Formats: sequence, structure tokens, C-alpha cells
Amino acid sequence: MSQAPPLLSIRRLSKAFGGLKAVSQVDIELRAGEILSLIGPNGSGKTTLFNLISGIYQPDEGEVWLQDHRAVNLVGLRPHKITAQGVARTFQNIRIFPDMTVLENVMVGFHCRTQSGPLSALFKTPAQKKEEQYIVTEAQRRLALFRQLLPLINEPAKTLPYAYRKRLEIVRALASSPRLLLLDEPAAGMNPHETKELMADLHRLRESGYTLMVIEHDMLMVKGLSDRVIAFDYGQKIAEGTFDEVRRNERVIEAYLGKAARC
Repeated sequence: MSQAPPLLSIRRLSKAFGGLKAVSQVDIELRAGEILSLIGPNGSGKTTLFNLISGIYQPDEGEVWLQDHRAVNLVGLRPHKITAQGVARTFQNIRIFPDMTVLENVMVGFHCRTQSGPLSALFKTPAQKKEEQYIVTEAQRRLALFRQLLPLINEPAKTLPYAYRKRLEIVRALASSPRLLLLDEPAAGMNPHETKELMADLHRLRESGYTLMVIEHDMLMVKGLSDRVIAFDYGQKIAEGTFDEVRRNERVIEAYLGKAARC
């Protein structure tokens, strides 16, 4: 029996800013149901890679293929079109609407999947009311994946503790019904207890059918979360494998600690 094609295939992806190669000839394959973590020093190209996948930047070279019912090259598509294809992401800095409730923040994430136009919303047509109720129900269902948030659905987002606001951004990304979720430093700013809880949440997402690509600096999080790890330095992939294989790699040790660490 032939193996299913990768959900995501990145081939020879490159991006330079002036004379700086932020991403250089990167190849990555990600299979459905995997959790892949990207590690590397600050400035090694990890977030630039996310920006290329999600359409914020266009590459100088290379392809980004998403396999659904058919293979789609994401290069050249606008970010909202890529979201509609099934790729969602979060950012290093939280981007929620602080004065909206938890539920309303998640409902906003459904915009790429809704059909009702401005006139339907203005006149509250039966179709618009039915769609709005569907969105409320689906938003609650996604919030239930993060059990801490469900009791707080009517609270303003600005009143949430920091770790809960990070979760809220993830749930809002889930509202677009992605197959692939890109998480940029989801545990940043969390204490060890909060990080452990988040790991359990993300494993539960994978069990629910999501595929995750995660940028993370917390090595305990990377170890406890990842099926595979890819290490970057100066825009290049320098190691790939299990957490233990990557952490023992000499190029990875050198990237984090300098050449003296090899002596």
C-alpha cells in the first residue's frame, strides 16, 4: 500500500532581505497528524518561514505545497486565500480583540467560512440568523478543546490571564477550520506549570485531527511535544530528527553555545 503524500511539502524555499538570506533552500515535509517543532537561535529564520507559508511574505524561490483533495501551491496566494485552503497561524505577540468577549473573539475567526453578506446582517434574514447560531455553536465547541476558557466565554478578553489569552488566540485560529496550524512561540511568557498544561492542550488538538508546526524556545516543551524537531541557523536547516538526535547534533550545539562548546 502506497503511503499518503505529505500534508505540507516545502521545496527549495528561499527569502532574502537585501543581502541577508533569511531562509535559504529549505526543504520540509510534514505528514498529517504530526507535531513538528522548529528550534534555533533568534534570527535563524523560523518566523520568516511561517510568514512564507502563510503568505505574509512571497519567496524569492521555491514552492509550498498543501495536499488536500488535490495539491495546491500556496506561493502567490494572499494570506486570506491560504487560510481558506486550510492553514492558520498565531503570532509571537498576542493579537486578540481586548474589548470583545472570549466568544466574540472566536466568532471573528469564522469570517473566511461564512456566507452571509452585509445586507443579510443588516436585515437579520433567517439565513443570517441560522448562520450566526451555527457560528456560536461551533465557537463553543472549539473553546471546549481548551477547558479553561469555556466557563469564561462571556468575559472580556482583556480580563483573561496571560496564558489564557495565548490559548484564546489559538482557538480563534481553529475557527477557520484549518488542517495545518502554525504556532509561533505559544508557550512564550508562561511559567512551567502553564507550559505543562499547554502541552496537554496541544496533544489534545492533535488527537482531534489537527497537524501542528510549532516554533518554540522552551526545550522542555519541545521535548514533551514533538514527534520531530528541525533546527535552523542563519536561515538554513542544520538538523532534523527526534529531540534527542537534534540536541546531540554538533551543528546545533555550536549554533546555541558557540564553537567552544565542541571542545
